[in-house]
Amino acid sequence: MCGRVDSLTTAFSSLTIAGSTPSTTKTRTLRRRVSIRDKTRQVRLGIKAISRPKLTGRGSKGSLAGKRAIRDAVEDVIEDYLRATQPRPCCEEDLDKVFISRRLGQQKAVLHYTFETKAEWRDIVSQGQKPKVHGVLSKMPLLGKLDVIVLGRVAKTTVVGSSQGKTNPHEYEHDDGNYLLTNGGFFVTAPKAHEKRPCTLKVDWDGDRFDQEECKFYSVGPASSWPNFFPIPSSQGQYYQEIKGEDGTFLSAGPTIKEPLDLSRRELKWEPPYCNVVIGGVHTSGDPNERLVHVILPDGTKIIFVYTCANRFLYGCDMNKMRGIIDTFLQTYYKTPIAKTQMALNLDGGSSIYVSWKERGRRPRLIAVGSLETKVPLRLKHPKRVTNLIKFIV
Repeated sequence: MCGRVDSLTTAFSSLTIAGSTPSTTKTRTLRRRVSIRDKTRQVRLGIKAISRPKLTGRGSKGSLAGKRAIRDAVEDVIEDYLRATQPRPCCEEDLDKVFISRRLGQQKAVLHYTFETKAEWRDIVSQGQKPKVHGVLSKMPLLGKLDVIVLGRVAKTTVVGSSQGKTNPHEYEHDDGNYLLTNGGFFVTAPKAHEKRPCTLKVDWDGDRFDQEECKFYSVGPASSWPNFFPIPSSQGQYYQEIKGEDGTFLSAGPTIKEPLDLSRRELKWEPPYCNVVIGGVHTSGDPNERLVHVILPDGTKIIFVYTCANRFLYGCDMNKMRGIIDTFLQTYYKTPIAKTQMALNLDGGSSIYVSWKERGRRPRLIAVGSLETKVPLRLKHPKRVTNLIKFIV
């Protein structure tokens, strides 16, 4: 408050009264009609020019006019100073840079929110003016993007995939209809040619090693799309949960994040060397990464959360961080804590992430891709092949 009083005192003390003669009274006016920007600049610089009638004596008209001029000038300074110190209003054009909400589908029944923590987001979003948006953005790492797709209660779930295990997402975007397509479930991948590391994984902490090249695309846990899979490691079994479609299709994924995870536990963190890594992605829970999570609210509403970023190693989320972002969104927009949901399950993460929207009679539109590190294109020419995909049909 002292700082504000000092600033006002400085502004008042800098008022300059310009004298004049009675013959020019009609042309003497108070310079008040200027733009807000000019007025704010004048206040900050401590300059304000005032022209008033010459004071000709006590009780005279000139004296009264002069007093009114000074009073009006002081009121202007106070008003302009307060305006200059108020938070800048959210501009809708600027807001679109960090937050967008839209409806998808012919019936507009699907809600799609996008939150982006660009470097200037705090200058754009005021906590007092956009508390919901500010609350979610403040939980996210810098240079991250969160897409939230609210599918509603009527969405039907089905697990799809190639009978050979090597599934190209484009193969399942040709079906007409309204649906969201995502990847889901862990599977075995082989090192790329340029990666100099052992081509083996362990089936469990005390289990045998196996050759990744021979077991490519084997799912971790059973799935309905094809018969080749590794059993869920017993050391990680408590973190897995099955997703089952209304048509009887299914897959397993994890970890479940209804409750916070103890990320210090051995099974939730990566331990070098690579050949000691246990199959599945649960061991990446404590590392920064991009995330794909499926949530079902108590009333049956299905929601997909997908977090991607400029660099997953620098701006990624561990599972508890992702849980906190989702919890903030749910409590802000649906007044439901994540702990009260029917399901809050991590589907996958990193470079495997693929989320697209298909609307009847139109081409599919890409929403998010993992490890892209650039602006999402309308369509990805060569998406990563995975084992299982999930369709949410609305």
